Amino acid sequence: MNRKWVEYWLEILSVNIESSRRSTWTVFEPTPTFYRRLESGDDDDLEMAADEIGRHLEILTLPYVAYEWGLKMKPEVAGQIKYGSGLRSQIQIPLYYVGKPDALGGILAHELTHEFLAFHNIKFTNLDETEQLTDLASIALGLGKLVLNGTVSELLPSTGEGHILGYLSPELKVYAFMQVNQQYKIPKEKLTENLNENALKLLRS
Repeated sequence: MNRKWVEYWLEILSVNIESSRRSTWTVFEPTPTFYRRLESGDDDDLEMAADEIGRHLEILTLPYVAYEWGLKMKPEVAGQIKYGSGLRSQIQIPLYYVGKPDALGGILAHELTHEFLAFHNIKFTNLDETEQLTDLASIALGLGKLVLNGTVSELLPSTGEGHILGYLSPELKVYAFMQVNQQYKIPKEKLTENLNENALKLLRS
């Protein structure tokens, strides 16, 4: 994957997204109030945060969202969505992420984008491609700030050691973020609002 790949798929995704949504495109602003809901470790607060993103995406039937004991996943994977036959989907997040609001925001952005794509029958060829394009679609849907804020998950605050969440490289996420904001003519002074320090470092790198 490279910048040409990002440009190619952003064009395709934009067409599909604009034909699927009822309202005009907007940026989702992850405010301090939004992140405070993700600090408590309470399932109700997690649901409220998911509902806020779901309203932005115009998802009519929102999935159940809950922390799950014993849910173990690969380092770059931090959640999963299960689709029910005729029922609400379910988003499961490992208990490890309780109290990590920035990572949780990125996880919810990715999993709820899965729900948006499934509802609108936007499909891709294989699993790896689906996950990579879901990362990209979340940015195309205006969730780029959530994605960037949740990209670097800090493991040891004392050393700053961390790992990268998601399926696209940080460099390609930043490139996609800038391309989408340019497409919708978002003023430069608005780009950095509600971004955390790690996200700002990614933009500067």
